[in-house]
Formats: sequence, C-alpha cells, structure tokens
Amino acid sequence: ARPWANRPYPLITTPTAKGAKASVGSIHVATGMALAHNLFIRYLNSIYLQATGITRSEDVDAFLLYCRAWCTIIHEHHQGEETTFFSMIAEYTAEKDIMKTSVEQHNAFDSGIQVFEKYVTETPPKDYSGSTLRTLIDNFAPALVKHLHAEISTLLSIGEEFGGEKLRKSYDEWEKQVMKESRAKSDPYVMLPAGFGAVDRAFENGAHRNWPEFPWFVPYLNKFVFARTHAKAWQFSP
Repeated sequence: ARPWANRPYPLITTPTAKGAKASVGSIHVATGMALAHNLFIRYLNSIYLQATGITRSEDVDAFLLYCRAWCTIIHEHHQGEETTFFSMIAEYTAEKDIMKTSVEQHNAFDSGIQVFEKYVTETPPKDYSGSTLRTLIDNFAPALVKHLHAEISTLLSIGEEFGGEKLRKSYDEWEKQVMKESRAKSDPYVMLPAGFGAVDRAFENGAHRNWPEFPWFVPYLNKFVFARTHAKAWQFSP
C-alpha cells in the first residue's frame, strides 16, 4: 500500500485506535465498517490524484475502467446496506427509522456519483479530461466522505444502546450474504482486483493486516488469475 492515497479525503481512524470504550461486538462492527469505508476513500483518492496525469489513449481507457469499478463497488455496498443491513438493524432494535439519517446521506451524494459514472462510462478516451473528472468528484465526495465517517459513530452508538453482540450478529449475517451475492453476480475479474488493490494492510501499524478475511488462496487467485485480464487498470491501484 502506498500512503499517497491517504489524501485529499481523510481516512477513518478505527474505534480502538481512537481509544473508544465500547463492547467487543460494537467495536467489531464499527471497525469492519471503517476499514471498508477506508477502502472506498483510498480508491477515490487514487482516482482523484492520478486523474490529470494520464494522456495516452490506452492508459485513459484502462483508467476509465478503473473508475467504473469504483462505482460498482460503492453502489453494491450502499444497496446492500439499504436492502439488507439497515433492515436487520431496524428489526433487532425495534426502531424502523433508526438508519434514516444514513439513507438520507446516501441520497445526498447518489446523483453526483451517477453523473461521475456516466462520464467514465460514456466518454471516449480522446475526449477525456482529468480536470473535468476532478470537478465531478468534488461535486459528490465531500458529502460521501462525511457520510462514510459519520456512519461509524452511528453504528457504535447503536451497538452500545441496543446490544453490541446483537449488532455483530446482524453484521456478520449481512457480510455472509454480501459474499454469497457477490460470488453469484459480480465479475471476479473486476471486483476482486479492484477491492484488493485499495486495501492498506499497513494501516494503523498493521493492526488490521488480516482484513478482509478470505481463505488463504484467494489473494493468490486474484494476483495470478483474476487481476491479469485487466492488468492495465490495476496499475492505478494504491
């Protein structure tokens, strides 16, 4: 992992590193979500920082694919939250609107991401403009990053008020469902290298080096099989 991708949008400090006092279950969920959100932020930072330095047509084409993969990852995450995880939280807390603020925050940046996605999907390499891409990111990123940070505190508070272990059970069930759906629907030649490429195993002095938890052989499959198909795109990974 390269630390240059830790800006311009700030990463999230995990609860333990901040000295938060909470149950094991609450810390587990808030930490897992913080690390996932940091993946999205580092990936977006890498797009932003490299956007204006790409000129060759073949590099632009690969970079646009790299950008589209980020869109897919962020869409799948937020759709999964709204359709499954938030419903689980509402059920176990008996508070049907408990995640309403998070949903409203999703709505605040969704249209901006859609405009960005349209650009990286429809723009021919010859018409690509790095400054235009940065402007599109500037239009949605502040609201997105604010949400990604805020949701960690929200989950920590819910766990402490309604039971951290119950929250952890919901979170773990949701993660299993996400993995199952991802294997069934997602393109492993895009999603695996895109995701692995934005993970920072050195974050917080390597305290989370084993995140995300996969069978030992999956990183090797990614490196020697899946990442090779669109190898030019993953050269932009941080």
